[in-house]
Amino acid sequence: MFNKYVIPSVLFSLLFSLSVNADSESGKGEYLRFSSERCVALHQGQTCYLDVTVEWRMNNIGDYCLVDVTENAILKCWNKMTRGKFEFEFQRAKSADFVLRSAGAQNDLLKGNIQVVWVYSAPKRTKSNWRLF
Repeated sequence: MFNKYVIPSVLFSLLFSLSVNADSESGKGEYLRFSSERCVALHQGQTCYLDVTVEWRMNNIGDYCLVDVTENAILKCWNKMTRGKFEFEFQRAKSADFVLRSAGAQNDLLKGNIQVVWVYSAPKRTKSNWRLF
């Protein structure tokens, strides 16, 4: 029989090792993270609202900008930094892509997205079987 304290400590150890390995999998230790990568709306086509925190880290000090590729808009820029954090309200009916770029450049250093998903898809229109004439 397992001791009631053994299983929670094993689970904690497993979760800790998974979270530590998540950063090292990128190879360089660079990342672009969103507090949530999914926004859930009730019905298809409805605007989804979500408070998002974006965190990033690069190995080299530089000037970086977080860009909303879908809207072609710069959300925030940082000067002479290796990491940054930004909070914003996501309001969309469709998914959106984001990138971290060097300031003034067009090449994407890190990519991420927020998917808009819905609980109920749009109702299917049924064909009417009756005619007026």
